[in-house]
Amino acid sequence: MLWQHLSAFLSFSAVFGAALAPWMAGDLSVSLPAVNPCCYYPCQHQGVCVRVGLEGYECDCTRTGYFGANCTSPELWTRLYNLLKPSPAFYHFVLTHFRWFWDIINSTFIRDTLMRLVLTVRANLIPSPPTFNSNYGYISWEAYANVSYYTRILPPVPDDCPTPMGTKGKRQLPDAQLLAERFLLRHKFEADPRGTNLMFAFFAQHFTHQFFKTSGKMGRGFTKALGHGVDLGHLYGDNLQRQHQLRLFRDGKLKFQVVDGEVYPPSVTEAPVHMVYPPAVPKEKQLAMGQEVFGLLPGLCMYATLWLREHNRVCDILKREHPTWSDEQLFQTARLILIGEGRRHRGSPRPTSHGDLVPSGSAGPEEKAAELEELYGDIDALEFYPGLLLEKPQPNGIFGESMVEIGAPFSLKGLLGNPICSPEYWKPSTFGGATGFEIVKTASLEKLVCLNVKRCPYVAFRVPDATAGGTAGSSRGGGGGPSTEL
Repeated sequence: MLWQHLSAFLSFSAVFGAALAPWMAGDLSVSLPAVNPCCYYPCQHQGVCVRVGLEGYECDCTRTGYFGANCTSPELWTRLYNLLKPSPAFYHFVLTHFRWFWDIINSTFIRDTLMRLVLTVRANLIPSPPTFNSNYGYISWEAYANVSYYTRILPPVPDDCPTPMGTKGKRQLPDAQLLAERFLLRHKFEADPRGTNLMFAFFAQHFTHQFFKTSGKMGRGFTKALGHGVDLGHLYGDNLQRQHQLRLFRDGKLKFQVVDGEVYPPSVTEAPVHMVYPPAVPKEKQLAMGQEVFGLLPGLCMYATLWLREHNRVCDILKREHPTWSDEQLFQTARLILIGEGRRHRGSPRPTSHGDLVPSGSAGPEEKAAELEELYGDIDALEFYPGLLLEKPQPNGIFGESMVEIGAPFSLKGLLGNPICSPEYWKPSTFGGATGFEIVKTASLEKLVCLNVKRCPYVAFRVPDATAGGTAGSSRGGGGGPSTEL
């Protein structure tokens, strides 16, 4: 028995010694694995890189408009398109100037034709059905069928790359806290050049929280908003159990409470749903809403309250028009009307050098660009979100070209992919008849507020003009009248 153990030990020593020999001799090449060639991102123009063997790769250039080993040679129609296509800066200039010209266009049939063309072309930039997600850098049924993933149009960086961004940059990304404090923290107020106010900022945040809802338990690549679009899950809850806890089950309405004569979301003692509040806030003071974090910011809670009042107001209108309808039909139709209203309200090249990045802060662009280069080491190693936020803004804007060129197609794809936009849905009967359809077609921010508060204030996404005095809005037509519960 002893001899068997000794023989096994000697055999292991011989194998282990042979493996260590190249290291002892300084020859490391035989022990280091080959770098995945796709980590170099050789395929251009959205060509798909497929690894072949240990060191080979192929570029799939299908429908990119390019051909060649790395999808770099343009086809004839691509050459003509690139030659004639105006730059994003030119688009931006034309769309933000010549108001007299756009007034003429908007008053003719050309407007609808032009908008249909623009919306379709922009939305088609986003592939459908979904292609990749954070766990699958290749086409798979899982990436298509498992809706708990966030989808993505570009594959993630392969796991076996030497750096977080492939082969460029440093082996470790900069600390997120450091980036936020150094580049995004403002030490003095900077007014938005377009005059946008906080009402717009909170509206955008409230709106996007219905589909940007990362799952803390499953990981950053997963979402709890399984509708992946405008479904008002932030008002009605992201699952059926939460929805039922928030519903009154009478006249189609949501639960509410009246405080000082005004309607607010119920407390969590009346609607026992999970909400995130500071520990010191007692349960009876916590408001129950569709999105669990809305109680943390006043602006989000304000919009949640307005939409709750709007839902119950619409239910009153539907109840008067359809006294025979059940609670379920009233609720479901009111939800479709509000989704339609939300749709109405809603109604790029990457940087080539760190010098194209102009962050906020006291230091100049050159100094900040130098800091970024020191932190990342290479422009191709810059992360997506910092790149969007720190890119040089467009004239009279707060964002650069990439935010518009990337964000607009995704927004349009999500909105146009909503069943509300389908011809099978977009008709009066979907919304309970002509009255409900009119509520959707004439929806506006002013009506959302003024039909659900006692006194109609100044309502807009812009800071009021000092010369105009910020006069109160008064347009309540086409909405069916203010809430009966106010």
